[in-house]
Amino acid sequence: MKTTVINAGVPGDGTKVFLEKADNILSLAEAPATVILSMGANDCINPHRRLPFPQFRKNYRTICKMIPEKGFHLINIIPPVILWDEFVQKYPEMKDAVDDGLEDQYQKYVDCTRAISEELEIPYLDLFKIYSAVSPMDRAESLTRNKKNCGAFDGIHPTNHGHILIGAMLYEKICTLKYPRKTVLCIGDSLTHGYPLAGMGTVEGENYPSALNRIFNEMR
Repeated sequence: MKTTVINAGVPGDGTKVFLEKADNILSLAEAPATVILSMGANDCINPHRRLPFPQFRKNYRTICKMIPEKGFHLINIIPPVILWDEFVQKYPEMKDAVDDGLEDQYQKYVDCTRAISEELEIPYLDLFKIYSAVSPMDRAESLTRNKKNCGAFDGIHPTNHGHILIGAMLYEKICTLKYPRKTVLCIGDSLTHGYPLAGMGTVEGENYPSALNRIFNEMR
C-alpha cells in the first residue's frame, strides 16, 4: 500500500499562527490519518512569534486536543536541543535575549510540550533528549547543523542525517502504534519544512517527511 506523506511545514510558524489556519492545514488529509506535529520552538525563540508562556501552554494544549478530536492519530515531536553559542552567531539580534536567560525559558517551553503530551496520552518523539544524548553537540558529527559540519553557523536545524534519524524513528513509532499509514501529514515549522536543506517543503528532499516517504514507499 502506497503511503502519501505530506510536508506541511512552514518556517517560523508557531501555535498562534497554526490555530488561525488549522482547518486549512488539516484539510490536506482525510481522517483517519497520522499527523506529526512539530511545534513550540518559535513560540519561545522567534522574535516575530514569541508568546508569553501561559498563552503558549494554552495554545499547545488546544492544538493537541483538537487534532485527535477531528479523528486524526497524533504524534508530537518535542522541540530540538539548541547550540546557543551557534544560535547567537546566526541570529545576533537574539544575543540580548540569550544573555537574559532565553536558554532557561526555552527549557520551560520544551518541558511543557512533553508534559502536555503525557497528560493527554499523546505519543511523542523526544528530540530534545535524544539529540542531547547521542549527538556530540558542537562537533562535525553533530546531528545539528553547525559551523564544523556545514560551514555556517546554525545551532538549531537538523543536518540531513539528523532528519534521516527523525524519519526512521517516526516510521518505527507509527508501525509500533499501528497508526494509519495511508496518509501521514507532517505539520510544523522549519524543522518539518527542512530549512535550509535541499528540497525544502517537499517529500523529495533532505528532511524528515522525505525520509518517511522513502522508508514507506521505497523500502523492500
